[in-house]
Amino acid sequence: MIATVSIQRPLVCGSFLARKRFIVSVRTQDKVVKAFLPNTGRLSKILTPGAKLLLNPVPLRNTTPFDIIVGFEGTIPVVLDSRIPNTLIRKAFRNRELPEFQHYATVSSEVSVGGLASISNSRMAGLAM
Repeated sequence: MIATVSIQRPLVCGSFLARKRFIVSVRTQDKVVKAFLPNTGRLSKILTPGAKLLLNPVPLRNTTPFDIIVGFEGTIPVVLDSRIPNTLIRKAFRNRELPEFQHYATVSSEVSVGGLASISNSRMAGLAM
């Protein structure tokens, strides 16, 4: 089985207007909306005026009622939500879908070693993500 991320609502199509850090102005079919972009990257090749975006509605959030999930570089879809790759990798580790890592007993996120966050070279101690 391949790790997947489930999106519970139909995505909304929009076009990029402007960005201020994590907040993006997007034109949808009927109005201009604010959307949350969980990504600190510049994304200058993707976030160009009029660029197509796919938005995930977040019903209980008033200030930014959408999360930006996907942008397009030309016709190529690009996941812009930086939380999605972490979720996919976590699920793949948990489900033992990555053969190169199957011999590890444990997987931990952001392990602290000597007061510094780092990746330990020792075997990871279980799938406790």
